[in-house]
Amino acid sequence: MDTGRRDRHKDENILKVYLGSPQECKTEDNDIPLVTPQENNVTPNIQIVLYPENILPITTNSIEHPIPVAPPTKCRRKKVFPCPDCGKNLSHKANLIAHRRIHTGERPFCCPDCGRAFTQKSDLARHRRIHTGEKPFACPHCDRCFTQKSDLALHKNIHAGEKPFPCSDCGKKFTRKSVLIRHRRIHTEENPFPCPECGKCFVQKSDLVYHLRIHVGDKPFSCEECGKSFIGKSDLVTHQRIHTGEKPFACTDCSKRFAHRTMLINHGRVHTGERPFFCTECSKSFMQKASLIYHQRLHRGEKPFPCPDCSRSFTQKSDLVRHQRTHKQ
Repeated sequence: MDTGRRDRHKDENILKVYLGSPQECKTEDNDIPLVTPQENNVTPNIQIVLYPENILPITTNSIEHPIPVAPPTKCRRKKVFPCPDCGKNLSHKANLIAHRRIHTGERPFCCPDCGRAFTQKSDLARHRRIHTGEKPFACPHCDRCFTQKSDLALHKNIHAGEKPFPCSDCGKKFTRKSVLIRHRRIHTEENPFPCPECGKCFVQKSDLVYHLRIHVGDKPFSCEECGKSFIGKSDLVTHQRIHTGEKPFACTDCSKRFAHRTMLINHGRVHTGERPFFCTECSKSFMQKASLIYHQRLHRGEKPFPCPDCSRSFTQKSDLVRHQRTHKQ
């Protein structure tokens, strides 16, 4: 057999791996460095050929020719947009514009239904779902729907039994970090949201917003069945169960059902005998907070519910309502 043909046949069974090298090494044939398999701890059927970093080979009719290629380009550094007010870096110019509204107080996106203004268009879109009743994010495990995708994700933790946020003081766990933060204020006795009208302080901002509506008389949530208005949306939802007859909260100890979760909690203390609300004046304990408040008025002599038709006042609203019936007789 022809020796040249045999050598070519032998070369065809060898896999050559070409690697760029910053140093130029020369051989007697074509100035291309050849590194033996033994020097690189590879199998005998692989040869590693080193080329200068600006040269790569091409193969034409079993003849290798080096061709010049452009040197590798350096990675472009990602551009950031720093806030001139606080120094925070934003990834996009649009994000910087939206962020700066925190400093300027600008709220260019107004709700056409209630006039409330927002810093971002996406916040307005989420808010408008309150008016339209739209809840596009449905839970696959139950019939509940949500206005925001993040609320759905947190709700799913209930089905999964996940409570990833434990309290470091008492060990109680929560599905949301925001709920844990509110809970910890019980231990710290922190009330960071004061009312500008009366000075009363609240654990969370939503409680303050609810309270402020009492001062201004604002009742933005109306019942479509009877027209009655309410300060909070949860009050409206609870009221609507009067019309529907719905009682979704069942007692596990008896067959009694309730329209509101707090009613179930209060009822559960009948079975357990728990009385968590103590009077600081006489140490008497109560099952419900409302009963404690009523009791404390007896110590202080408070009667905050005056009758508009006569000079009498009462310690609780139900007594006033009962009294007013005597004027109508």
